[in-house]
This record gives sequence, C-alpha cells and structure tokens, in this order.
Amino acid sequence: MKTYLDNKTRSNPGRRMTLAAGVAAAALATDAGAALVGHWEFDNTFNATVGTNATAVNGASFGTDRNGNPNSALSVVGTSGQYASVADGGGLNNLQTGTIAFWIAWSGTQDLGFGGVAGAATSRQDNGFSSEQIIALSGANPATATITWAPYSFTPTLTGGTAVGDGAWHHVAITYTSGDHRLYIDGNLDGTAATAGAISNKPAVALGIGAWYGDGASFATSLIDDFQVHNVVLSENEIKILAGIPEPSSAALALLGLLGFVGFRRRR
Repeated sequence: MKTYLDNKTRSNPGRRMTLAAGVAAAALATDAGAALVGHWEFDNTFNATVGTNATAVNGASFGTDRNGNPNSALSVVGTSGQYASVADGGGLNNLQTGTIAFWIAWSGTQDLGFGGVAGAATSRQDNGFSSEQIIALSGANPATATITWAPYSFTPTLTGGTAVGDGAWHHVAITYTSGDHRLYIDGNLDGTAATAGAISNKPAVALGIGAWYGDGASFATSLIDDFQVHNVVLSENEIKILAGIPEPSSAALALLGLLGFVGFRRRR
C-alpha cells in the first residue's frame, strides 16, 4: 500500500505519527499514492525518488532540514542565482490538473523579480513565450509577505492571506485545475482562485525549484525539502497528511476502536 509519508518519517522515530494518526494517514493515502509523478527529497542528493533527477545550478547545495538533519534539504541563495533544475519539467509539463507540495523556509530579504514577486520557489519559464506554475512571495520580506500562485502567465491569480515568516518552516501545497486553484499552508486552506487556462506542452522547459529563472529573475534564499508533484488534485485531508496533520475524525475513530478493544480485553 503506497502512502505519501516520506522516507524520513518512516525511518526517524521523532517524526512518526501516533498509531491513530498513522491509521488515518494510510486510509486516506491509499488511492492517490500512484499519482505521485515527481519526488525530490534532497537528502544530500539531487536524484529523484520518483521522476527525473534534478541538477544544481550556480552552486545550489544542501542544508539542515526542519527536523535538524544536516544535508537533508535543498539550500539556495538568491543573490547567487542558485536553484535546482529538472530538465523535462518535473512532471508539470502539460499537467492540466495537479498538486505541487513541499516544505520551505524563506530566510532574509528575497530577490525581487519581474512584476514585483520575490523569492520564487517554483517556475517553468520559456523566455518570450510562456511563464507558468510560479509559486513565489508577494514581497521581499518573508515576515510580511504572503504566497502567490501564477499558473498560466507571469501575473499571479491567487494571493494567500498568511505571512510566511522569516526563517519559519511551512508546508506549502497548490492544487489546481482550470477554474479551481487552491493554496494550502500547513494543511490549512489559505486562498482560492477561479482562473481558467491551460498549461503549455513544452517538454524542453525545465522545472526550477527555488527560482523563477530566466526573464523572471526571482531567486529564493531558502531551504526546500520533500518536493512533490502529483497528477491529480489532492483533497484537503490528503494535504493535511503531507503536512503531518492527522485527519481528526479518522484518528478519533481509530482511537475509539483501540479503546474499545482494550475494554473488551478487560471484560474477558
């Protein structure tokens, strides 16, 4: 049975869920596990767990992840133009319906790019022709900036309502299909948009992780971890699983079942 729980969670006791939460996670993730088309854990390697390997641009390297593990997250410095590049689009090419999800911590003043967005975390840029799937910040200061999403052009069509904070780790997820776009931060819905459009079919246009490269000229100073691309719209409950939040009702049912079993044993 496939789940979205990353390998770090499985191997590190400090990151494991409770029994009840684990039962809920497994139940929710079963059907959609096969939809994972790109996955980069950045555990001291740019190789993909699923999909095409990434390459480092301008000295992108590795840093400490959200759990204190060294060399376990992508580390990029905006002033150096650093990012990770996935040559075939990282599963996003011609992807009309999908989910982009990752952990990120923006730190310090972010590099301003075209149109005033800053610290871009994702992009696919074909100079002079198309700018797509851009996740960035609304301003250079993470302490006050919110997340923006520009699926079909350089103009953001969705702006979140939560300031990400300077140096704070967050789980960010975008689910999208034409006419329905949703932003989640730490498993909570943070913005929606009803923009209609289509993603271009340009397999030679790379996915940039940590930058809006080319004419976008916006590079993040950040740590990025566990970057995933799914070819379906994940549900809010599935997003919560990725963010490490158990779905309450399922967890409660699992706990009630466990308590009932204990009570039955005592009555015997």
